[in-house]
Amino acid sequence: MPIYTDIADELYGPGRGTVPGGVKCYTARSGPITLTRVQISRPGLERPAGRYSTLEIPSLAVVDDKDEKYVSAVAGEVRALLPAVGPVLVVGVDPFPPYAYIGAAGAPVGIDIELATEAFGRMGYRAEFRFIDWSAKAELLKNGEIDCLWCCFSMDGRAEEYRWAGPYMTSRQVVAVMPDSDIAALSDLEGLTMAVHATTKPEELFLHPDEYGLPRLRQLISLQNRELMYPFLSKGYADAIASHETSVLQYIADYDMELRILDEPLLTVGLGVAFDLRDERGLDKQLNAVLADMRRDGTEERIVGGYLPNAASYLEVDGQ
Repeated sequence: MPIYTDIADELYGPGRGTVPGGVKCYTARSGPITLTRVQISRPGLERPAGRYSTLEIPSLAVVDDKDEKYVSAVAGEVRALLPAVGPVLVVGVDPFPPYAYIGAAGAPVGIDIELATEAFGRMGYRAEFRFIDWSAKAELLKNGEIDCLWCCFSMDGRAEEYRWAGPYMTSRQVVAVMPDSDIAALSDLEGLTMAVHATTKPEELFLHPDEYGLPRLRQLISLQNRELMYPFLSKGYADAIASHETSVLQYIADYDMELRILDEPLLTVGLGVAFDLRDERGLDKQLNAVLADMRRDGTEERIVGGYLPNAASYLEVDGQ
């Protein structure tokens, strides 16, 4: 891969070949403004692992309305370089790519990580992310160990359990099987074994199949560790798995695993941010207003688009 950016030339100057493994270079331009990012994820190179950003603005640069989205992206880069300030809000998350996971530099990254950082920053708070046992999420909120849950959390059927901000995105809950499976439709699951992540929406759906018009399973395996679903499926301990479609697609991409997603979804859900019912600080209402601003100014679509193709399709939420 050739070196395209000035900062990459500085790091790996002319005559030193291509960008080495573990280094990714990005350049974005709008008019006279150039934003360059170099992401180093492998130790042992000339510079330590981390993200390097360079913003080049001529002294007489003029930025008009058409550059609004680009300027918003630049502002996000600049904020990321500044020390975090403000009171802390502890955000409970679960390892769930592409929404929340530990990146190559050892820090939390993902759609919800970026959305929460931006939104709470606009509210004057600093987001601190804590990876939790997702099955204990309600108790952690109740005892105040975390301030909110923000990790691809579906609002549907939980309106009375939490104070909600959202929905800010939609997500399809789907069933995935091995490519050579005879399962072609949801009705084919009758009498078979399904693996799901404990305390998630798919678990609820298959625990109450008659209520949701789903077939009755022979066995429902609820796993504490979300990623165990995939070896359970590949080794034949389960006939199918159920999860958010984006998560399944991310796993397929990350691990080069062949799976087939059934055409018929289990459910299309709205994703939201959950606060404890007794939380009287009004953070849910403030966050709703900020998320609406982020939708209008294009920030939400820009962040989602950094992880998912056709970002706008995930933002088609009711009332938004």
